[in-house]
Amino acid sequence: MIDANNIDSLILHYSEASDKEKKTIETKVCEIYTPMVQRIASQYEIPSLCPAANRDDRIQDGFQGLLKALHTYDPSCNTKFLTYAYSCVRKAVYSGVREINAAGKRNSYSNAKFQMYRKIKKDLSLKLGRIPSISELSIETGWRINTVLTYERQLYDVVSFEDMEMSEINI
Repeated sequence: MIDANNIDSLILHYSEASDKEKKTIETKVCEIYTPMVQRIASQYEIPSLCPAANRDDRIQDGFQGLLKALHTYDPSCNTKFLTYAYSCVRKAVYSGVREINAAGKRNSYSNAKFQMYRKIKKDLSLKLGRIPSISELSIETGWRINTVLTYERQLYDVVSFEDMEMSEINI
């Protein structure tokens, strides 16, 4: 059984190994450093996500960081592989969390802007006593006509019942 002490010699010779040997080394590195990857991944929980998916995604990001560490490790830098790998895993997990948060912010911003458009259109309809034209909506929102048309198309896109509020469903 190869342990952390023996794996260091394999890591040193990774760049010179054949493709088959590289796969074996990668597998063994992943086996040995799994607890470290899991520990780092558990430090980055995203409350809005399903805990199981959240944990699995963070662990996957961690293993990608571990493999990147193995591929880019330079023993001549006088740094232990464990130290370098820890840093790469942590950075990969953090990057994954950042991507999830950025996507959530984009979606919430887009949704808020769409809701604002709906409210403006509804208020303008009540004020005019009719459905406002695209140019009237453009003037009211201060947006270009193309932007208004984009939001207008979204009003008529198919949405699931789960995405609607109960007040919007008229049965």
